[in-house]
Amino acid sequence: LYFIHVLQLCTSTYQGNPPMFPLISFRCVQDTIKHGVNRSSCDGLVTFGVLNSGVFGDPKKGREMGRAGELISDKPELKRMKSRVLFHVHGINYHNTSPLQGTLRPMLEGYQVGLQTGDTESACWNRECILRLNTAMKLCFEVLYQLTFAISMYISCNSLFSQLLPLVCVQPARGYFV
Repeated sequence: LYFIHVLQLCTSTYQGNPPMFPLISFRCVQDTIKHGVNRSSCDGLVTFGVLNSGVFGDPKKGREMGRAGELISDKPELKRMKSRVLFHVHGINYHNTSPLQGTLRPMLEGYQVGLQTGDTESACWNRECILRLNTAMKLCFEVLYQLTFAISMYISCNSLFSQLLPLVCVQPARGYFV
């Protein structure tokens, strides 16, 4: 019962009292080391990974902690945690160090698992993040298209200019300058 309360604290402190979030995360990791793997271990490791990536500036360690939480959530008895873990790992942590396309499939899986297990809160987090990532990718593609168009126009103008340059810059007649 204690671990369930710690698990609920992780979510609520992240949203309601951010200064307490690292303390609760550290406590989950300490309890995992002391008592072994349980339901709150996934949340503790994943949130510790988020802290490593963001606050402590070590995305490699953050990815490792997130991956550890993800591996633990693969256990059949912890399936209910899978949606929450996938959101934290791929929606908050991995997108800083990997291409956006790689985060969409796991978050879609998190959305589906959340609906299947009744964790609608985490399912909605995954869905919201998918929508935001799709919007960001669409904006990036539009900017890239505009940039590609501008570069092709530059190349065309440069090519035309290099063809016209000999015609415009005629050599002065000999004897003009004495």
